[in-house]
Amino acid sequence: MDEEMELAAFLTHPKNIENDQEIVFSQKVRIKSGKGQLKIRLDQIPEIIVLDPWGTRTEQSRKDNFFQTKIGF
Repeated sequence: MDEEMELAAFLTHPKNIENDQEIVFSQKVRIKSGKGQLKIRLDQIPEIIVLDPWGTRTEQSRKDNFFQTKIGF
């Protein structure tokens, strides 16, 4: 794999979004096969970070695209 995908950070789960202010980050990023790391700096701590948040890619399961943030480092 070597392709661009949307990465987004939300203050609530994407299915519960009521306005654009609940999307704190949304940008295409390059994803390559193997292990990797992405770092983003945000003014707000999101509840959830999602790869391909709008389900544009065909996948059997999208569960591994959702990452719950850990608050209280």
